[in-house]
Amino acid sequence: MGSGVYAYAAGFPTGLVVSDQGRLYRYGSLSALQGLGAGPPGGFSVAGTTLYVKFADGSSPATHAMHVARHEDGFYLGGISHVRIENLEIRHYGSGDYGKGVYLRYASSVVVRRCRIHEVEAAGVWIKGGDLNLIEDNEIWDTSIFGWPWGLSKGSSAENTAVVFTDSVGQGNVIRRNTIRGTFNGIGPCGSAAPTGGLTNETDIYENVLSEHTDDGMEPEGYCSNVRIWRNTIRDAHMVFAVAPAAPGPTYLVRNVGYRFGNTRTSQQDGYMASALKINSGYSTPVGPVYLYHNTFSTDAPTPMPWPCSTPATVRSSGRGTTSWRGPGTLSTK
Repeated sequence: MGSGVYAYAAGFPTGLVVSDQGRLYRYGSLSALQGLGAGPPGGFSVAGTTLYVKFADGSSPATHAMHVARHEDGFYLGGISHVRIENLEIRHYGSGDYGKGVYLRYASSVVVRRCRIHEVEAAGVWIKGGDLNLIEDNEIWDTSIFGWPWGLSKGSSAENTAVVFTDSVGQGNVIRRNTIRGTFNGIGPCGSAAPTGGLTNETDIYENVLSEHTDDGMEPEGYCSNVRIWRNTIRDAHMVFAVAPAAPGPTYLVRNVGYRFGNTRTSQQDGYMASALKINSGYSTPVGPVYLYHNTFSTDAPTPMPWPCSTPATVRSSGRGTTSWRGPGTLSTK
């Protein structure tokens, strides 16, 4: 087609294309694809069932291993319980707009353990409702997103999360000992409504290792009540924690380590302020109570702020304990 754009009659629509150079950015039109605003490794657009691809280096797709998603989800578990998904590689899902590696839709007592879940459109594991689910010892990652502009990734199919809870999250879910890297956000453990028949979530998130997140490493936002987050390690994220807002609370952030936050394109090139804790929201919903105890935050990235509240937010109550800060800026609380 010229301008380095190649066309392929896939025969099915898709929302995700991954090459041996990494995930390709999804453009909304052929003209946007030709401009390749997101940069390397390249991008794609779809018209009906015809796929258009362009690589930043001008190479032909015929010279690459190409993976084109034709299914939306790897596993869909709806309204069932006591299922174990273990020791599997789950990759390259997302034929529409919300591709998921594992989708637990009002499923309970499900275990996702020791899986390698990568380059999935919207979420590695998506939990909508359900109780007592366990997500442990998995490796979840994506490619390319960490190098794309925040303004193009935000609101696009690249705004994904490794493990995310939505809607009326149930009770007693656990996310532990996972290694997560390269997704737009790391873990989003709060839904948007109270559990059915209850008030508190009783969600535990601990001993996870997260890195290279364009936006938030840990994003307890929405309906968070008795959400306990401890002994996680988060590095190279724009925000370590975002509670903007987290309500009605309490949300506990205890003995976590966040370092090199602000060491991201978002912070250093795209002009957005990084921090260890984001509590600004612009929403009328109050933040908190949030209890922040015995955490360590350290960075060598230029000009982050450790505790910003850049737009008005109402905080019901909070605790800080012996949380320490090392790096530019000052640590404060209100």
